[in-house]
Amino acid sequence: MAGRKSDPWLRARMATEEMDKHLAAIAGLADERALAVRELLARGFTRAEVARGLGVTPAVVTKILKRPLDRLAPQTPAAAPERKLVTISGTTS
Repeated sequence: MAGRKSDPWLRARMATEEMDKHLAAIAGLADERALAVRELLARGFTRAEVARGLGVTPAVVTKILKRPLDRLAPQTPAAAPERKLVTISGTTS
């Protein structure tokens, strides 16, 4: 990138700091997704249904479930509500 006048060490450090912030946010979102997927499975949805609802393959759901969580997972709710599959378009089945 021609024309950059600032110190490359400073730019690299600033970029690293910004990347760390984003990586922490991504890890938190991945945890939230894994918790939600576990909750859906506890409510009776199959991995295939969850995968279809998320627009991913069942293998991706398996990978999500294998990921260690950074925080403790909440206990499964005692009484799960009626299961309804909501598609990406917003319709239910």
